[in-house]
Amino acid sequence: MSLTAFFLLSFAAAAQGFNCGPLPELAHGNIDYPSGIETDAKAVLTCKTGFNLVGGPNEIMCGDQGWLSRLPVCEAVTCSPPADVVNGGFSPQREVYKFQDAVFFSCKKGFTLSGHELVTCSEQGTFSPAPPTCVLVECEDPVIPNAEFVGGSRPPHEYLATVEYRCKAGFTMTGSSSLKCGMNNRWSPEIPKCSSSGHGLVGGVVGGLVSIAVLVVQFFWM
Repeated sequence: MSLTAFFLLSFAAAAQGFNCGPLPELAHGNIDYPSGIETDAKAVLTCKTGFNLVGGPNEIMCGDQGWLSRLPVCEAVTCSPPADVVNGGFSPQREVYKFQDAVFFSCKKGFTLSGHELVTCSEQGTFSPAPPTCVLVECEDPVIPNAEFVGGSRPPHEYLATVEYRCKAGFTMTGSSSLKCGMNNRWSPEIPKCSSSGHGLVGGVVGGLVSIAVLVVQFFWM
């Protein structure tokens, strides 16, 4: 081979660049080569949902002698334990929870869970939805003038307790006869009312007619 041919081949190889070859497989992640695997090209690293890139950059350049950075790793996202629940608890209890690990909440007797019973470790490293609380729910005994108790819960009225009332004779109910105790310690729907059915009006009309009849008798008597 002539000296000229040697230099031409060397120049062509230099112009083509060094071939770094593919990087090792990235567990729980992906490696893309948008501009190839030769000098000045870059490899783009991404982790799957629930994993974070640790130990290196998310882009690695190909140099004249190979890739210029060590391959990082994809580590699972972790969540710290939820805060203690007053008048309740959760399980399982661990020092660290991994991505998509589930935690179940419960309350002591007499308390009601306000929120979601199950939460999971999210890709942001926090539990989602937000952990619940344990609340004491107790609705006061309904006071409905001119009404009488039909059936249902007796005090103390806890969460989802139901009661039913009806109006006494001569009164008409406005609203629902059945009520349910809600998380806000209030009855739902609103407590009904018992109003006069109008017998007083009828009596007034009858009384007026009697008065007119008396006047007519008196007129003809005179």
